[in-house]
Amino acid sequence: MVKIGLIRNFLNDYFHSKGLNEIYATRFIRSFALSIIGIFIPIYLLTIGHNLVEIALYYLLFYSVVAIFMPIAMMLIAKIGIKKVMSIGMLLLVVYYPLLNLIENGLPFYWPAIVWGISVACFWGGFHLCYMRFSQEHKEGKELSAFRLMDIIAGIMGPLVGGILIYIFSFNFVFFIVSGILVLGIVPLMMSKDLKIPSKKISIRNIAKRSEEHTSELQSHSFISYAVFCLKKKKKKKSNNQQKKHNVITDINSTPDIRNND
Repeated sequence: MVKIGLIRNFLNDYFHSKGLNEIYATRFIRSFALSIIGIFIPIYLLTIGHNLVEIALYYLLFYSVVAIFMPIAMMLIAKIGIKKVMSIGMLLLVVYYPLLNLIENGLPFYWPAIVWGISVACFWGGFHLCYMRFSQEHKEGKELSAFRLMDIIAGIMGPLVGGILIYIFSFNFVFFIVSGILVLGIVPLMMSKDLKIPSKKISIRNIAKRSEEHTSELQSHSFISYAVFCLKKKKKKKSNNQQKKHNVITDINSTPDIRNND
């Protein structure tokens, strides 16, 4: 009974929201799929004849596209909904890996970098809005811990699986497998109603800020959500301090003056 109670408490703490569970699942599937092939992409580009300078330009173009397209992704979210834009990001990743395969057949290598950048802008722009919508007060730390734990598990499993598959089969086979896994990652986003945010809440300042925040697929995106968590805590602490100060002043004013009574 004790073990059942602990499991129930664990599930209530970490999986208390259907909306949050959906992005848990999507993020884990996406992280696992990307980790299967992610660290091997520079090796793939080298094996098909690209030099280190071209690979550096490939990643520079990717980062630039993320920064440029983020404002457009935020406006799309206001128009069609958060989950739809996240799904577009996932579908673009599905397209991205076959495009990588076509580089070997003469496709300019900048096309996959552009598609990848647009995908990242769409997915992470929607992801953090979803997290802020479904996160529960007093449980943000546990929620972020769950995200990080899933990233770590995916990061350990993925390269091992990817290395074995590349060794036994080929890069082309792994591209196909990863695309199939990413298609599965779209399914959790379709399990509930989409979310929209009013377009009036999208300011140039906020869009520019998000462009800076999402310029790297390789960075830990939990840091952004963690910043939101810290900001909420700071505001709450400030509010509590103001309330305590008000209560002290009220108590002093309500205390009878002993000298006057004498």
